Amino acid sequence: MNDRIKAIYPCLNDFKVVDIFGYSSKGIPGIEIIGLGSIGKTIKEKFVYLSRMQKVKLHCKRYVLCVELGDNKKELLKEDLHWLELPLLILLWSLSGHLPIHKLEDCFSSGRVSVNGNIIHMDLNHKTIATLNRAVSGDNSIFKYIAPSSAQSPKNMHLLPLEQLFTGKNYFNFS
Repeated sequence: MNDRIKAIYPCLNDFKVVDIFGYSSKGIPGIEIIGLGSIGKTIKEKFVYLSRMQKVKLHCKRYVLCVELGDNKKELLKEDLHWLELPLLILLWSLSGHLPIHKLEDCFSSGRVSVNGNIIHMDLNHKTIATLNRAVSGDNSIFKYIAPSSAQSPKNMHLLPLEQLFTGKNYFNFS
C-alpha cells in the first residue's frame, strides 16, 4: 500500500509546501522516516509511543515515510520540522489501516503532536493560503484540509475534521 499527503510548514519568513509519501511492504517490521535527518528518529519513537498509548497495533510490516524537502534543508530549523508530525502520523496510521481515510493524495495538513496527546495545528493566514494555492494550482482536485473542526478552511478547500479522523482515539486534545 502507498499514499501521499501535502504538508505546510514555516521556513524563515515564508511557508513551504512539501509532499510526504510513504508505503508499507513486507520486510523487516518497523518504521523509517527519511528526509528529516536525526529528528526523524525522535519523531519515529514518538509515533511508536503514541501508537501504544492509543492501542493502535501496527501490522508486522515495514512502513517507510519520506519527506521531500529538496534544497530547503539548509534554511530549516529543527522546530520547523515538528510542523510535519501531524501529516506524518496521519500517513502512518492510514497506511496501517487505522484511520477511516484511504486516499490522502488530495489532502494537506500541518501540526505538532506531543506525547501528552496535544495536537496543535497551524492557523492558516493569508500568506499560508497563498502558498498553498500556488502549490496546488493546476491540480483539478478539491483539496481537503485536515485540522480540528474549529479551524478555518480556505474557501477552495474542504475541512476534514481531525475529530472524525481520530474517532475513538480519546487520548488526543485538538487545539
